[in-house]
Amino acid sequence: MDMEEDDMEMGGGLAPFSVSEILEHCIEPTLTDGMKHMGKIIIWCLIFRVATQTTKVVPWLGHAASVVSGTVLACHFFGGGVFYILGLITMGYIMLAVSSKVRGLASAALVLGYNIVCETWVAEPMVWHMVRGASHDRGHEDHLPGFYD
Repeated sequence: MDMEEDDMEMGGGLAPFSVSEILEHCIEPTLTDGMKHMGKIIIWCLIFRVATQTTKVVPWLGHAASVVSGTVLACHFFGGGVFYILGLITMGYIMLAVSSKVRGLASAALVLGYNIVCETWVAEPMVWHMVRGASHDRGHEDHLPGFYD
């Protein structure tokens, strides 16, 4: 009950920031960073679209342009970690070309094995954290609640 009374006295539990402070310290930096990343994505999409749609392009050249533009964008976001992604793509392509009857099971085994090997022995933890899109912060595992907490 004391907590509710404290919240009522302090303005209903709202943050003590003004609208201008929220705009300056929260909304503006978020939009600026978002536009930096989205701007690169939009520019590369436009380059790809213009290169493949305004002229007659042989299909393999269109696919090559897609691979190049996608790799450049991946390098922007993941840096050197893009080689882990390209490694998985290359092995997956080879696996799909070789296997014919068990593609689903082989694909699942390849991805699972690749993730385990990279996470356990090959990749640096910080780079792998970016590439795989971690579900929790590795540096604070001891602060996570236990199953029975």
